[in-house]
Amino acid sequence: MAAQATKQKIATQNKQLQEIAYYELEKSSLGEYSGKLKPQPLNDDLLKSIPKKESGLHVLFLPPIGDDFGVYDVDKKPQNNTVGSGWQDGWHAEKWPKPDTQRRKILIDIYGLPEWFFQNMGWNANGFFNSSIRPSKEDSTEEKWRYDAYARFLSKEVEGRDNEIGYGWTFMSFYLISGSTVATPTPKDTPTPKDTSTPKDSLVILLCFDLPKRLCDKVIEVLEDQEHSLLLKSSVFSVLPPVLFNVVMVEFERGLWSFQQPIRSIEKRRNKLLATPQGDHADEQKVIQMERGYKDIYELLRHALHIKETIAVASTSLQAAYEESQDLRESWPELSIGDKPDQRVAWQSFRTLKFSSNLASNLGQRADAFVDRLRNEAKIVSSLASTRLLNQTIKDGQAEAKSDHKLLEQIQVLLEQTKNDGARFAQNLSLLTLLLFPGTLVAGIFGMNFFTLTDEQEFKMNKNVYLFPLITLLVTGFYVWLARRVEDSQERTQKGGKPANEASSVSSQPAS
Repeated sequence: MAAQATKQKIATQNKQLQEIAYYELEKSSLGEYSGKLKPQPLNDDLLKSIPKKESGLHVLFLPPIGDDFGVYDVDKKPQNNTVGSGWQDGWHAEKWPKPDTQRRKILIDIYGLPEWFFQNMGWNANGFFNSSIRPSKEDSTEEKWRYDAYARFLSKEVEGRDNEIGYGWTFMSFYLISGSTVATPTPKDTPTPKDTSTPKDSLVILLCFDLPKRLCDKVIEVLEDQEHSLLLKSSVFSVLPPVLFNVVMVEFERGLWSFQQPIRSIEKRRNKLLATPQGDHADEQKVIQMERGYKDIYELLRHALHIKETIAVASTSLQAAYEESQDLRESWPELSIGDKPDQRVAWQSFRTLKFSSNLASNLGQRADAFVDRLRNEAKIVSSLASTRLLNQTIKDGQAEAKSDHKLLEQIQVLLEQTKNDGARFAQNLSLLTLLLFPGTLVAGIFGMNFFTLTDEQEFKMNKNVYLFPLITLLVTGFYVWLARRVEDSQERTQKGGKPANEASSVSSQPAS
């Protein structure tokens, strides 16, 4: 229940818009910009007309591409019929909407967004940046050029600790359209024309996709802090960089540092469990308790690897944005470094891009450290578990050997008993044979002479029958006496006899 509550909390924080929100930079009665972005009602006709305006800053926050513009094939939608922030785990379920093909067509045909931007390749990418300069589609006596820059970023955050960790993704996508009335951009290897015109107030359209409501508010706050009279003159470079730094990089920093507390909690738990040895059994129970958290370590490691990946991609994308701005600055001389206010604004934007790229790279180092710390904890638990299993195997082997030794002793006792019983049996059999053999011998020799059967079938005993038991007793006594003599002779030999080599050694000693 606690883990589910944690997931729901993240889902609430990342709740996204379900309708397009449109903001326009206000102008005073004197035609000056007030610095406030005012929310405006929006319908399809107004949505179509915005790219035809001459100037001004227009910000549109659009619902998630995956929800509103039908990235997913309707026939292949998730089985639970839900999408949204964290929809893979069912944290934040929005009803699957019918793809808004009409507005998608407006953005592609009138705004000029590439179609792949709305497909899985664009929405589900871990990040990218690209920009282009192309002729404007609007008819004009002057030559108009349009600057497009678009980027996508993906961040991850976790919340909770131990087995209550929840996570969530933050999708951030921006598409900047800037229509400036300027001279044709000059390639780097072409001499710069001397009569280049000064930029006028530009038309700047910033489309924001997938942002949670809290980040939409942050974008408005960042843009309202800018000096718009200068920003719009140098809008080719100056609108997107402050958003990338103050919104995107701050979100990456927030997501990355959300890993610190769960990781530190794991380390503290390990230190507490292993701090004081308490005996074999207690220590073994501690290791078993750590093993139960092994899955949680690997789950958190999985999330850390994700944010490590997305921060690395963000660093690459921001570096590409900075390099692109340098190329464009060299081919657009009026926005190169100079003393004009708009040139200073443009230069500051370049530095913001460079700093954002550097900060992303440094955050990547921190992400690497988090991953290494989690792997270290996993190795410790794995080593302790292996040691515990080895000790248990040794104990089991010792117990088995002890049991085998006892069994061997019992077998030896049984063998001794069997040996003694066999000796006694042989001895008794010999005695019995000794006692019965003389009588049997005498009966065999004399038996037929002492007892006869007459012709009348009468049993007749010889008058000398007394000789039969007498002779039997005499013969038996003789065998007993003889056996006794032999036994006494063997005992005397064992008690008084010496080995031959011992006797010879004694006789060879000289007399003293």
